[in-house]
Amino acid sequence: MTADRPVSPKRESSEEVLSAVPYGLRVAAAWRALLVAGALTVVGFVAVKLASVLVPVAVALLTCPPGCAPGRCT
Repeated sequence: MTADRPVSPKRESSEEVLSAVPYGLRVAAAWRALLVAGALTVVGFVAVKLASVLVPVAVALLTCPPGCAPGRCT
């Protein structure tokens, strides 16, 4: 007779997993992670710089009454 419960697969040790993945692939994955982190950092810095310029401009445009040129509102 067979058991009614599912048979769990044998767990592989970390050494077996490391030997299954080629060294070059592991190094490439590490470089890719560093590049993604660097790209996200650059995008964050650009967003902060743009926000420091765009937010005051947007506030100035929103507070200016219709028909008035920006910078000449009283």
